[in-house]
Amino acid sequence: MKYLLLILLLFLASCSEESAQVSPDANVSAQANITVLSEPVATRGDLVPKMYPKTIYPVPGQDVEIKLAVQNRGVERITKPFSYKAVLSKDGTVLYEKSGDYQTGTLLPTDEAILHTFTYKFASAGSYDLNMQVDTKEMLNELDETNNNKTLVFFAKEKDPDETAGESTDEDASSSQPSGLEGDEAKTIVEKYGCYDSDSGKDLEKAGMCYDSNSFKNGKSDFCVTGEKIAEMYCENRQCRIAVEECGNKFCKDNECI
Repeated sequence: MKYLLLILLLFLASCSEESAQVSPDANVSAQANITVLSEPVATRGDLVPKMYPKTIYPVPGQDVEIKLAVQNRGVERITKPFSYKAVLSKDGTVLYEKSGDYQTGTLLPTDEAILHTFTYKFASAGSYDLNMQVDTKEMLNELDETNNNKTLVFFAKEKDPDETAGESTDEDASSSQPSGLEGDEAKTIVEKYGCYDSDSGKDLEKAGMCYDSNSFKNGKSDFCVTGEKIAEMYCENRQCRIAVEECGNKFCKDNECI
């Protein structure tokens, strides 16, 4: 009888050791499964935030419509949902905030999608920052992870003569632009060729001034149309012309794409 009890005790001890050896492997396997499920989805797509305001030069009290969008600049379509967030602030104080998820369909390469549209009243003069970020929850592992964040700066001021595009009269030009060509090399060039552009054509990254002998005798500078578009002054057929150009990956500030 004693021998039977001894054998039974040895058998139970052996089973306990085997159970202890199996448990760590099971835990490692479970942890591995959890890690896999939490990893972002790999894609050769590339999400880039885009912001389209009616103007970045509002006057105090002006309502400005702003569209938040995203573009796929990658080489593969994006079919998985992703998150976004936008914050409008002034001097560190948050004035407007919006976040959400985009999950309405496929985003092909070069395609854009509007995520949200809102209107904001700029109450006072000063500088406002609109920061937008896409894939905030890091649900995607993109082709480029360095371009998910972008900030657009608004400058609210009492008067901005550059907000009105188009041909100016001599009286308008003299009141809103630097006066005269006296002593400037531009005067000689205008007399000889009929037109002078200080940045030598459509140089989007350099603010220029165009002079001619007709509508822009006192000069007309390049100017920002929106945060991502610039009105570029250039010479053609002996007179100044205006062309609205996209800033591409940059935004328009101080009459140039930066």
